[in-house]
Amino acid sequence: MKASTIQALGQLTDTTFGYSSTAGNASESIKVTLQGDSVIVKFSTIVHLVNDRPQFDQTKIYENEATQKIKKYMEKLTGDFKKATGYKLKTKQISFDTSLELMTMSAYSPRKIACYRATTVFKVDE
Repeated sequence: MKASTIQALGQLTDTTFGYSSTAGNASESIKVTLQGDSVIVKFSTIVHLVNDRPQFDQTKIYENEATQKIKKYMEKLTGDFKKATGYKLKTKQISFDTSLELMTMSAYSPRKIACYRATTVFKVDE
């Protein structure tokens, strides 16, 4: 990537100072890192699982939600990048990975609290 592309992406994706990464919803977050010619988008949210439904079916719902939110974020990032630099950001999705980490679980409660994470890697085309 060119230095100007890295600088523009860094400024647009910075959520560490002065910006909020949890805008509108404190239970979910999108973080972005730049690595080589890739943009890595990490989505995480707190979810509630119920014992009477299969966990696989429940995680599919969260996977669809994560996919939609990452897609919406990338559309916004592409639009903001065009406004900032004057040219279009071209990306190609390379990988998509999910994980589910149980945080609390009790034999006396049917509800489990977990952290659902989705990581998507996009390659930036010059």
